[in-house]
Amino acid sequence: MLRLSRMTDYGTLVMMHMAKAPERVHSASEIAQHTKLPEPSVRKVLKIMVRAELLCSVRGLKGGYRLAKLPLEISLEALITALEGTAVAITDCCDDEQTDHCEQFDACHMRPHWVVINEAIRHALQGVTVQDLLSSADPTS
Repeated sequence: MLRLSRMTDYGTLVMMHMAKAPERVHSASEIAQHTKLPEPSVRKVLKIMVRAELLCSVRGLKGGYRLAKLPLEISLEALITALEGTAVAITDCCDDEQTDHCEQFDACHMRPHWVVINEAIRHALQGVTVQDLLSSADPTS
């Protein structure tokens, strides 16, 4: 089963909240309050997204975080990669950073197929932006 981590789920919720007002500076406590997420988790995903250059931190009395790019320029693939800490890979042999592949790596007949499938998934995620998610979001939320 393909499953994203809880932090990626939280990070996506944080990004969606911030993208509704991309020019605004948001505090971690305000984001936690609006998303109903634990503030320590919000702080953690904010730091991850700053490191990935998806957000900028703003110092000072009215400091906080704001988007580093427009919602239209942030792909779901970039967001997931930042929050998961690695590129999307559905098997170990699709993971460019994986160095200890399975015993069947050289002889596996499925490997080329998994690579094609993985690239299709990555391409699909690259084609979906935060703006797309906002546009299709429930207007009552």
